[in-house]
Amino acid sequence: MNFTRSFFFVFLLVANAGFSQTAETLPPWDIEVKELSQLNSEYRDINISITPNGKYLFFMSGRGEQVWSRASYTTFRGQPEYDGDLWYSRLDNGVWTSPKCVGAPVCTQMGEDEPNISVDGQTVYFQSWKIDWRTSKGPYYRAELDGNRWGKPQGLGGGISQFFQRYTFATDGMSISPNGKIFVVAAGTDYDGKMDIFISRKNANGVWSYPEKLSVCTPEDERSVFIAADNQTLYFGSAGWGGFGKLDIFKTTLEEGTKCGPVINVGEPFNTKEEDYGFVMDALRNDVYFVRNGDIFYAHLGDQADARIKPNAVVVIDGTVTLPGGKGLAANITLINKVSQDTVAQGRSNAETGEYSLSFLKKEGKYTQKIEFDDQYIQEVPLEIDAQTPALINQPVVADPKRIKQPKSTRSSPFPKKE
Repeated sequence: MNFTRSFFFVFLLVANAGFSQTAETLPPWDIEVKELSQLNSEYRDINISITPNGKYLFFMSGRGEQVWSRASYTTFRGQPEYDGDLWYSRLDNGVWTSPKCVGAPVCTQMGEDEPNISVDGQTVYFQSWKIDWRTSKGPYYRAELDGNRWGKPQGLGGGISQFFQRYTFATDGMSISPNGKIFVVAAGTDYDGKMDIFISRKNANGVWSYPEKLSVCTPEDERSVFIAADNQTLYFGSAGWGGFGKLDIFKTTLEEGTKCGPVINVGEPFNTKEEDYGFVMDALRNDVYFVRNGDIFYAHLGDQADARIKPNAVVVIDGTVTLPGGKGLAANITLINKVSQDTVAQGRSNAETGEYSLSFLKKEGKYTQKIEFDDQYIQEVPLEIDAQTPALINQPVVADPKRIKQPKSTRSSPFPKKE
């Protein structure tokens, strides 16, 4: 979203006159690309984020329809558009449900954008240029889901906030890695101008570093980033790596610091002469989602899923935490490597549905999954990963009702139960 001031900064956007690289282009895919009309509106529907289990899709929409919606807040394709809000849909029996607005207190009349949903579906990261963004450690925030209610947004602060307070930038796409340790954003001095991609990393004390420009940036335009389930693969839009016209979709890998691996153009029919960007992948189902000219599209790769387009292999634990009768419980969940004792993944279950999900790189070995209901009741579930372990593990956890002090929340979740 755009944020204007009375003066114009020219910073970190100096073109590298010597840049002349082009990316490897994958062969054309023999697949059908479909528009997801049940998600799209006559306004922009962009900046997609999908959970690694492929169940929840979040995006920004300028369709309005809320009590706080402000008509003509901005424009798209020369037409007035409402202030942006965060919307989500759930995959139910292979079909995306009618999208719902995340609602207050996350969404406001100031416009919210660039949603990024956590692995467990219980935290949403987003951008808001609300009036107090400087003093509330914005413009990027996180909000926690407690039952049916999103909590008060908390600014990410650190170097991220310093970056935007020192220089006024417009942005067009942000992503937080599934492990919560990497922040990547496309930013520039003006929304209609050229942008670059910047990276910030969270240190051991939970503080975000000052963002630095990634090595994949070109003198042309880079936008719309997404970090895949492996915490390393980065998809982004660019007009500077050669391609089919306007913005194309590319893949690279995040390495040390600001360095990136080889850049790959994902090819046709994802890339065309139109504006193609916002690529995310459900690696479990070999499904991809992307944006073309402000609308959300979908394709199923099936057996054609070239390894060059996919992230590194991960394992997704998809489960529930419930009482014997099926009522969901809130619990903190941690996956630990039994040999190194390192924490591999963390999450929490929803207080009503009991749903939870974890994602981690597929590495053979023995693990322990700790389900913490309170400081006195912890269940431990052993898990062994080998070459035959499937990418998706269903893991229901049933609590002993006699040991439960009190459910952490009795409010219902806004995410509907899957029938």
